[in-house]
Amino acid sequence: MTWCGVRVLATPELEVWYGSVAGRGRRGAALPLPTPAERERAGTFVHAAEGIWYLVHRLATRRILADRLRCGPEDVVIGRSSCPGCGSFEHGPPRLFAPRTPLTLSLSRSGPHWLLALAPGGGRVGADIELLGDRDVTGLAKVCLTPAEQRRLRSTEPAARGVVFHRCWTRKEAVAKALGTGLAAGLSRIETGLGSSTAVRSRVADRSTTVVAVDGRPGGRFVVRDLRLPAGLAGAVAWEPPPGSPLRGGVSPLSAGRPAALSSQSASPRFIK
Repeated sequence: MTWCGVRVLATPELEVWYGSVAGRGRRGAALPLPTPAERERAGTFVHAAEGIWYLVHRLATRRILADRLRCGPEDVVIGRSSCPGCGSFEHGPPRLFAPRTPLTLSLSRSGPHWLLALAPGGGRVGADIELLGDRDVTGLAKVCLTPAEQRRLRSTEPAARGVVFHRCWTRKEAVAKALGTGLAAGLSRIETGLGSSTAVRSRVADRSTTVVAVDGRPGGRFVVRDLRLPAGLAGAVAWEPPPGSPLRGGVSPLSAGRPAALSSQSASPRFIK
């Protein structure tokens, strides 16, 4: 299977990988073999292409994590934590069970496109990617946007509403995934704004970043950032800085990082048993 991966955000606190199946860019390193569980999950999709896209995302995730953690892909075990809302392990946030590390992660996929967000030092993290498409933006806005966001959307030029809506949608989903409950969090209670990445409401110095506070349980305070992705895609990442981090007070930006492609010439991993 042909795939490519590129790091679209790289900071000491947070990194995000974007990838696609047979996409443009530098070809990724060889994918590991799927586990029996991954094969079984891929076989549950109605369309064969969806199963392939799922497999590439999962195998690329294990490849990237193995290179980063200096172990073999077969040593990388990804499962789920329990949902903080209902306790179910069926739809809880993804969790890295092995190797043992404070690193936290989030996964998102839309068609053949995917994201992998990593917080090396820990902290709740969420990422979302969406293909821009023909959605009923007006109808969805009534369900998932706050009253202020709905007013802003109505004042937007009709031709731009799709892009603006998806920008807001991915920010909200990223926060919801960081909360650990996903859509059950209720997107209409999460206000992230509809502004562009250069004019987003911000309480930190980096104007492509905003701080979003979510009340109630589960709640939290998240740094939210739009991602630069290929045309036709919208994406965002949300991260809750650990206690004691200067970012938690909303006074320091996420440092800018240079995009870095995943080399097809990966170094030989050091296996950790």
